Amino acid sequence: MAELRSVAMPLAPENQAKDDLDAWDLIPLFCPECDMAAFVEWSTTCSSTDGPLEHVKIRCLNRHWFLMLAERLA
Repeated sequence: MAELRSVAMPLAPENQAKDDLDAWDLIPLFCPECDMAAFVEWSTTCSSTDGPLEHVKIRCLNRHWFLMLAERLA
């Protein structure tokens, strides 16, 4: 029987341009839980009653991940 392997790949929203992520490469991020280095996996804009809000998913080297408003990273 053949061995099955799965490879976890981050799923970015389909409507996101590659250039959106390049801007996040310049900002040093740290995990809110363990203070290890972290990076933005993807970002997207969601509608709200007060206008569009940008959300990001960050992941640290210890594999913690968080979905949060982009304004909390600044």
